[in-house]
Amino acid sequence: MLEVAGSTRVVRCRCGLVFVTPQPPRAALEAAYGADYYRPWSAQACLREPVWQERARTVAMLSPPPGRLLDVGCGDGSFLREAARRGWTVTGTEFSRAGAEIARATGVPVFTGELQEARLPGEVFDVITCWHVIEHVANPRGLLGEMYRLLAPGGALVLATPNLDDRVFRLAYLLARGRRPRLYEPDEREVHLFVYSAQTIGHLVAAEGFAEIRVGFDRGASTVWSKRAVDALAYGWYRLTGIHWGMALAVTARKARLQGEEDGAREPRAVGGARVPSKNAERPPGPLRKRGTHAVPVPSPRLERRAVRADAAASGARA
Repeated sequence: MLEVAGSTRVVRCRCGLVFVTPQPPRAALEAAYGADYYRPWSAQACLREPVWQERARTVAMLSPPPGRLLDVGCGDGSFLREAARRGWTVTGTEFSRAGAEIARATGVPVFTGELQEARLPGEVFDVITCWHVIEHVANPRGLLGEMYRLLAPGGALVLATPNLDDRVFRLAYLLARGRRPRLYEPDEREVHLFVYSAQTIGHLVAAEGFAEIRVGFDRGASTVWSKRAVDALAYGWYRLTGIHWGMALAVTARKARLQGEEDGAREPRAVGGARVPSKNAERPPGPLRKRGTHAVPVPSPRLERRAVRADAAASGARA
């Protein structure tokens, strides 16, 4: 057990995944992302715009437009509007009713609710993005499985999530406030149900059959100048040493292409195996144990230029 907040505990599974137990009820999560949550977004719109532009460029490097793009947890639709300007045909889903209404008011097609509830047709999207959303989701394994189903063969997944090993930020926080930042606080503006390291997010993505998994440094973790300054130090350390102590992880992966398609398609194969928790160990709601995976390499600066490839998949992977 890592932390206690009232009746809520933050624990670490034997597989390394950190999560909150018990999880807040859905009604509490819906209330947390009401209209008040999005007011700071409007105030920070100018600061956020360069982040969305950079992320759109990242997506284009993996899969250039035109094509069909789905943004899971699209918020007020800012990224989708940027993607549409660049030639993508866009769709979004958003758990928050308030966020979805803001997005739809600007002309962005958005479904309100969890991705699995949208019942979208399978294998139709060329790219699926998920920016700092998976840590808020009650069932991340189910979410990734649905994204795999929705991607066309050869389609790209791009996601970002906070980094469990954000040691530079934690040191700065301790020096500034005299205490360590907590992984979970009930009254926090954003409720994080899971906290991932490079290894655990890599295992989770691999467990759903994705291949070509790359874990790197997400430089769009915050628009607050003080946090950006701290993260810039972490990025410099990362470039010098290969040690990722930054605030957030960037992950890209692909759904396997059909045999005979371009670029040397190959069927994913089962390799290695992450350690399976015993029956007595505390397990997260979406455990990393259903299919065989292998450890994703510790990120290095070369991931930004020549990413370390983690060939991973599962014996029961969906084609």
